[in-house]
Amino acid sequence: MPSQQRSSSGSTAKAGDADGDGDAAAVSFLGDKSAKVFIAGHRGMVGSAVHRKLDALGFTDVVVRTRAELDLACQAAVEAFFAAELPRYVILAAAKVGGVHASSAAPAEYLTENLRITVNVVD
Repeated sequence: MPSQQRSSSGSTAKAGDADGDGDAAAVSFLGDKSAKVFIAGHRGMVGSAVHRKLDALGFTDVVVRTRAELDLACQAAVEAFFAAELPRYVILAAAKVGGVHASSAAPAEYLTENLRITVNVVD
């Protein structure tokens, strides 16, 4: 399935079709190495592996932010980041983690925080 991006009007377009009018040939993610890619959660186990792989594959515009630089649980901060950076692709590997005991002791807290992060990034 071709990757999609949301235009400012809210419609989706195939990657490579910046204005959403359907006239650009679809470009695969791996073939679009100069595109801006945001990795949310680049310091975690999954995100750091993705970051290393994209570097090894020759991606030239990978954007990362630490939790101190961008709180993904804060909707306003996430919206401002996306408005300023305009990444073509987003890889969501961010999550609140704390181990088995911590997440068992407060499951609603972890679930709520992770849902908030997901909604803010995907919405």
